[in-house]
Amino acid sequence: MISYTQSAALALAEHGITVNGISPGVVDTPMWDHVDALFAKYEHRQPGEKKKLVGEEVPLGRMGVPTDIAGTALFLASSLSDYITAQTYNVDGGNVMS
Repeated sequence: MISYTQSAALALAEHGITVNGISPGVVDTPMWDHVDALFAKYEHRQPGEKKKLVGEEVPLGRMGVPTDIAGTALFLASSLSDYITAQTYNVDGGNVMS
């Protein structure tokens, strides 16, 4: 993801096009309900237990929600980011400290 973002940004810079990426962490979406159900079945856990544990492991203490990602996307789509290119933003509650 990082290399692709950088390569695309370099190739498109001469056309005035910026390219940036968002690398989300664990995000609480309906898909997580399905994943949690599988953990409950195969790891003999209570429903909701794995989802809770995963959220607690994030440095901010919770899973992200779609609006956490949306803020970064809106910033990158706005003129406030016109001079930013070739960057990948970790929007993950501090899960990957880089």
